[in-house]
Amino acid sequence: MRFILLLVMLATSLQVRAEGIARVLIIGDSISIGYTPFVEKMLSGKAEVQHNPANAGTSGNGVFLMDSWLDAKNGKWDVIHFNFGLHDLKRMSDGKQQVEPKEYERYLR
Repeated sequence: MRFILLLVMLATSLQVRAEGIARVLIIGDSISIGYTPFVEKMLSGKAEVQHNPANAGTSGNGVFLMDSWLDAKNGKWDVIHFNFGLHDLKRMSDGKQQVEPKEYERYLR
């Protein structure tokens, strides 16, 4: 909940663009899909909020698909919020994590 409030505070502190309201992009797994509607509502009239298409899944997917989500033809983003991690910690049927901590750190960098 703290990161949602931080995101909302950051976006509401932005100055309105000359051509319209601020633009916020949320990139992440299913957790971020769940809170995106609440962020949209809290920022209504202050920012256009978008989420990457579908569920980004792991941080590895995020690294691989990042350029398509940040596509310049869609304009510039004022705030880009990333939420990866919980999906990465998921344990598979063989007991291994979806993404090992060292790989997760590498993807974040």
